[in-house]
Amino acid sequence: MDNGTSAEPSALQGYSIVEAENLDAAKALADGHPFLSEGNGRFSLEIFELIDMGI
Repeated sequence: MDNGTSAEPSALQGYSIVEAENLDAAKALADGHPFLSEGNGRFSLEIFELIDMGI
C-alpha cells in the first residue's frame, strides 16, 4: 500500500533517525515522502519509537 501500512519485504533498505516531540510528529515528517507518492505500492516506510537507554 502507498500509505506505508504494508509490511512486505523490499530489496531497498535504509534508515534515518529523526528527533520529534512524539510518534505522531515523527509520522508527520513522512507526509509527502517520495516513496509514498510513487503510486505503485513498491515502497513503504516503517516508523518506530526508540527509547532512551540512559547511557
